[in-house]
Amino acid sequence: QNIGFELSQAKSTMPTLSVALVGGGEVLSNIAFPDHSPLGKLARAAARDLGVAVTRCVLLSPSGKRMAHSVTPSQEGLEDGDVFSLLVVGGTRLASTTTAFAAVREDGSAITWGHPAYGGNSQEVSAELAGGVLQVVGTNAAFSAVTQGGSVVTWGYSTWGGNSDEVKSQLSSGVHKVVGKFGAFAAIKEDGSVVTWGDAGRGGNSDEVKHQLTGGNSDEV
Repeated sequence: QNIGFELSQAKSTMPTLSVALVGGGEVLSNIAFPDHSPLGKLARAAARDLGVAVTRCVLLSPSGKRMAHSVTPSQEGLEDGDVFSLLVVGGTRLASTTTAFAAVREDGSAITWGHPAYGGNSQEVSAELAGGVLQVVGTNAAFSAVTQGGSVVTWGYSTWGGNSDEVKSQLSSGVHKVVGKFGAFAAIKEDGSVVTWGDAGRGGNSDEVKHQLTGGNSDEV
């Protein structure tokens, strides 16, 4: 299900946003929205009207890029007449390692079960998984979760991606997407840069090509 947002500029600091179902019918009409307020507030308003959890709502720019709920119209450079979309994703989503599972529920919380060392025990990060989780990805032995604010939470077997302390500052905000393979993760950020962690021999160390991963990369990693 997609919802289109149409922007008309009522005032320079208070754009008016309308939300309409692509198939027809308005959800929100002529909402005066402060230029410096996070778009997540608009997503929450649309979610309430649709009767779905806001964590199921993914904002997409006119080019199809996912926008963090924390960004503002001014940061995105929205112009009069811009149209972007709100993608409403499915309900519970699952991810797995070789011996554990993680589920993102409709309320945006994530739960885990299975082998404790391979991601089944997420107690140490339970507070961060209590809400606002957009994506969970697994390697063979660890999980990574992307939150609404664009940060990444990791747990599981530390050597194979469960410990991201070395790149923690780079994963604190602005993450667009995470991909997991055997023993390592790669995250692409909203500025196009790529961050990797996990087993060095399996892709977790990208130092040799770091200068090529600083920006302008595709959203496919």
